[in-house]
Amino acid sequence: MKSLKTYFFIYCLIFSIDNFSQEIKPGKPNELDNIYSPDKTASKPIVNAQSSVTLSKSNFIKFNFGLLTRSTFALHYERKLNDVVSFIGGLGYNYNKDKIQSATADGDFLIVDNSKSTVSLSQILINGVYDSGPNLFASASVKFSYDGLFTAWNYDEERRNFIQLEWRNSSVNLDLNDLNSETEKVSNGNDLTIKSTCYLLNWGYQFTAGKSLITSHEFSFGFGIRKTTYNVFTYANNTIGQTYNLSQKTSGTETATTPMVTIAYVLGFGF
Repeated sequence: MKSLKTYFFIYCLIFSIDNFSQEIKPGKPNELDNIYSPDKTASKPIVNAQSSVTLSKSNFIKFNFGLLTRSTFALHYERKLNDVVSFIGGLGYNYNKDKIQSATADGDFLIVDNSKSTVSLSQILINGVYDSGPNLFASASVKFSYDGLFTAWNYDEERRNFIQLEWRNSSVNLDLNDLNSETEKVSNGNDLTIKSTCYLLNWGYQFTAGKSLITSHEFSFGFGIRKTTYNVFTYANNTIGQTYNLSQKTSGTETATTPMVTIAYVLGFGF
């Protein structure tokens, strides 16, 4: 009788374990698993979502603060064709004469010095008075972006280096009535037009940032040549008792070629 009770107890124990194992089997989630286990079908979070936003902007309106040192206010439009090539065009206004050019337009700075004018370009720029007129500025360039210095750092923004080939053209009107000299005088010096064409190679670093408002920031320096066309002056015939040389404006022009160096910070807004 005792052995029969023992067998019955063992049978009940085995039956209970078997039912428990069928109720919760490995690999089948129960109700708590469904609540607290993460959904494996959910998409993974996007890494570096900021960069994917900035890369989608192909159009930028830009302002070059470096041009203010050249007395030029201009806006530029940049169109990105892809991650490497961009085309940029700019229009602006010269609100004064280029004072930096005044200091580098004569003497040892001249690359080609074939001047026949009795009044040099430097004298015109230093003594000339800014006059109203078109005084327009225009530029066009192509920019090649690449991964280089600083771009391998772990930032959320898009950061790249670039090389830019740039063409600039500008004009400014001046009135020249005095050379501030006792021995050199000038006449008919009104309505002078100084035209400059620049060919530049710029190297720089740029990054874009922002979410709802995408901004771009560029830091660059460049070098090249500047070809400046100006009016030619010749000496008038001296009168009896005249103690100074009198220079008069002619219809002819000359071109002076000088080196040019630029430093710029450019702020842009993407759309």
